Order: sequence, then C-alpha cells, then structure tokens
Amino acid sequence: MRIHPPVSDQDEEDPIWCDLFVADLVANPTFTSLSYVWGAFAEEPHEVHYRDFVIPVSANGHSTLVNLRRKLGGFTIWMDAICIDQQDDRDQEQQIPLMADIYAGASTVDVRLGEESSSTKNAVGWLSTTRFVEYCFKGWKRE
Repeated sequence: MRIHPPVSDQDEEDPIWCDLFVADLVANPTFTSLSYVWGAFAEEPHEVHYRDFVIPVSANGHSTLVNLRRKLGGFTIWMDAICIDQQDDRDQEQQIPLMADIYAGASTVDVRLGEESSSTKNAVGWLSTTRFVEYCFKGWKRE
C-alpha cells in the first residue's frame, strides 16, 4: 500500500490515507515491510482510509504508520493486517506462504516491538549485538 503524506503540520492527527495496489514481486518493487506486534484494538479502533473504506488497525500498527509518515512523508509499505484480507480465508491461504518472499524482497524491514518499555529496550539492546540490525536496517540512517 502507498501511504499518503500528511496534509497538515498536525501529522499525528491527520487521518492516514492509502492506495492499495497489487505488486509483482518478480519486478523487484521498492517497498518497506512491517514486522510488528499487532496488539489490541481500542474500543474506537484506529483507522486507515482507502477511498470510501475505513480499515481498522491496532494501536501499534497505527502508531507505526504515524511515526513512519512523520519521518518519510509518503511511502510504500507492506503491512499484513491490511495487505492480507483478514476476513477472507482464501486470501490468507494464498498470501501467507508469500510472506518470506515479501520480507526478503523488501528494501527495508521496519520492526516495531511496541511502545518503549524495559522489555523493548532489552530486545533492541540484544538485537544491536547481532548482525540482524545491520541486515534489517541497511540503508536507514541513524538519528
């Protein structure tokens, strides 16, 4: 999906709008894939908007999209909760086996463990001692 840039300076409050499209992995498209903890939906779920449709997303997924949009403006991302129809068993049966190829074909993989806590700090600390971080975040600049 292609996430539109924010329309105002209040990017956290702007609705997230996207375009959905089919991409051919053989054509090596440029995109980010997202690996994240789904987490719970709030009573009033967060949303991503596509044309006349409203797609509910978890708080963690929404927070990730807001943070990436703040850094990148518009961007293309594969997010399983949206790019795989969660209400369609046939789509899941077709798409889930492709996930390894999707992550491997991504230009970058954004990993979101959740809001900062001692557990996420420990996980990031451990990951930074491995080559995993270098592999996943190649091409990203450190802040």
